[in-house]
Amino acid sequence: MRKLWGVAWIALMLAFVGCSSGAQQERSVQSDSLFKLSTAILANDWEETVGYDRMLVLVRGILKDWRDQGQEVYSVSADTDEEAELWTQLVLMYFSSKEGRDSTLLEAMEFFRANQEKLKEPATASTEKDVEPATEGNPVSGNKQTAKTDGEQALGDAIFEGDIEEVGRLLQQGADPNANDAYDIPMLLAAIYRADMPSDMPDPELLQAGRQKSLKIVELLLAHGADPNARNPEGDHALVAASSLLPDACVPLLEAGADPNATDRFGNSALYYAVDDPRLFKQLLKHGVNPDTVNNEGATVYDRVRERNAVDTAGLIGMELEEQELTPPSEDASIVFHYVKNGLTPAKALTAFGKKPYKFTDELDGSEVWAYAYAQSGLKQPVNAAAVGQEDLAAGEASLMLYLHWTKDRNMAYCMISVPGPDHNVYGYTVLPGDRKAIGSIVFVIEP
Repeated sequence: MRKLWGVAWIALMLAFVGCSSGAQQERSVQSDSLFKLSTAILANDWEETVGYDRMLVLVRGILKDWRDQGQEVYSVSADTDEEAELWTQLVLMYFSSKEGRDSTLLEAMEFFRANQEKLKEPATASTEKDVEPATEGNPVSGNKQTAKTDGEQALGDAIFEGDIEEVGRLLQQGADPNANDAYDIPMLLAAIYRADMPSDMPDPELLQAGRQKSLKIVELLLAHGADPNARNPEGDHALVAASSLLPDACVPLLEAGADPNATDRFGNSALYYAVDDPRLFKQLLKHGVNPDTVNNEGATVYDRVRERNAVDTAGLIGMELEEQELTPPSEDASIVFHYVKNGLTPAKALTAFGKKPYKFTDELDGSEVWAYAYAQSGLKQPVNAAAVGQEDLAAGEASLMLYLHWTKDRNMAYCMISVPGPDHNVYGYTVLPGDRKAIGSIVFVIEP
């Protein structure tokens, strides 16, 4: 269980998500590289882009940058690692809320900094008994805590802690498997959300162990009569949540009677989120999930498969899809991809991309980064990368930006490529040595 002040702080700040407008993106951080990274990390792909470990370090860097500038940041802990973890959990909660689903990391941080005065208000009403710890992936959107019976409170606590034996004992004693937790989230969904808790994410083995606990708890709840069609207050369905957070729970949910064609608040079915998992995709089809369902944006699973270039699942729904190195395609990004896909040395980088990279230190891990930018297609007319941003790509004033991250033994750890896309938005590709393809995501949106 986290310290009380941390739990109370999170619970207090959650009250403002959904009832306050999001922060306007501004250059509130002094470091150029920190600003570019924090505005390139988006709510819809943060895990693919950086993962929890690097997000944690980046959040810590933003807090330090603010304080170095003399900006007021309310300190919730003298331990900088503990403080960074709390802020990171808040960011992930904001990302999962309706208001934050299209935000950047910096916007999420600014939202909570704009409301930091609320942190200074005494939380005398908060006690360990009446404050339920929040979990990442729990899209509470500002819902206030709801008073619970001792049995409901205990069951919610046991699910949060991943205490399988206690969950089973409470259910045997008559605890209601269809009750909601302190944030009005059905217990079944709380167990699914727990599979993606931040505290489990840095270590892959801990993450897997956490998911196994969540799966067993889901199975216990279903065995005791939990509704497999449970939804959270925003309408998200247990099966759809499981397809992205706890795939192994999908079949038990379907066998317990979950509606195979249920959709979430965005109109997406479980199949939509399973396009990169051929095993789950096949299981969902077998249980009757319809790939023709149209979401709120007018897209179907077929569109998602094409967007993700998911060749391994395309054939399962009768699509002919040729694997491509980059999705969406980009001639300039392909040139870089061919140089870096099998790894790179500094000497080869200087030959391939130019003798004068802009060099700086990665504030996340202290490694060296080389940046390149070009004014013309074909990697022609190199320009000062320090003076080029995503907005220059969007405006057509630059054709490509490249960041090469080096390991301590001077090999390429990974690279990030940004180029204007076919829809005129700016797309970013992350490439690791050995990658056979890369999927781009929008890192800068051109407003109409």
